[in-house]
Order: sequence, then C-alpha cells, then structure tokens
Amino acid sequence: MNFRFQPQKSRLLGPRVVIYTILILAMAWVMMRYDKNLKEDNAKRNITTRQEVTLKDAPADSTLPRLVLLADSDNNLDDLVNKANKELKGKCLVSVVTAAGDSDLAILKKAFQVDLFPTAILFDKDDHEIGRATPPLTLERLRELFP
Repeated sequence: MNFRFQPQKSRLLGPRVVIYTILILAMAWVMMRYDKNLKEDNAKRNITTRQEVTLKDAPADSTLPRLVLLADSDNNLDDLVNKANKELKGKCLVSVVTAAGDSDLAILKKAFQVDLFPTAILFDKDDHEIGRATPPLTLERLRELFP
C-alpha cells in the first residue's frame, strides 16, 4: 500500500476566485436593476431629485412680499385664498402650495420646516422669511403678519 501524497494538477483559477466573481457580478446586476426601477418610479410620480419648491404665479422682479400658504390634501383653502387676494391686494402676492401625497408632504415639511398644516409664511422680495402663521388660519391672522 502506497499512501503517498498525490499533487493535484495546477488550476488557472481556484474555486474561490470563481465564486467571488459570480457574487460580484450578481450584486452589480441587482444594483443596476434597483437604480433602473427607482428612476422609473420617480418618472411615474414626476419627482425631481432636486427638492426645491418654486412658485410660478409670482413675478420674479416684484417688489411686493410673497405670502405662501402651505396645505396638505385634507385642507381646502380656496375661500381663505379668495378673501386674502381681495384684502391684501397691493400688499403682497398670495400663493398656495398643496401637497398631493405623503412624499410631497415630507418635501414641504423639510423645505419649509413646518410641522402643522395649513401654515402661512410671509417672504420679502429677497425670499427671506418675515413672518409665519400656524393653524388655525384666518384672515385676521394673515393680516397680523404685516407690520
């Protein structure tokens, strides 16, 4: 009986190299699919990666302050906006930003540092915050924002 050690033939790639290569390629594929699905989901919801709120109805060169009313989908501010437009005409420009869903609500909370909705924020012509009114919003509380 001969129990000598038999050397194996030398291999170009060992099993560890092959297994690690397969795992790395699988992880790259999963990451690529996740990124593709995330982009498709954002495109469906029309979400931009830049979380900035812009107001379309206010002229950029206006010297009037801007009153921004922030609301969630539960609040209907149409009546208050109509009254504010009549009462505060010539004093400020009134804009309404309404969050359509939970993701938009989170963006508004982060961008404007707001906890309760509806909230009114008064900005000067240089977009610096002058004043803020928290719920319940009434026309009298909006008038208090102006000196």
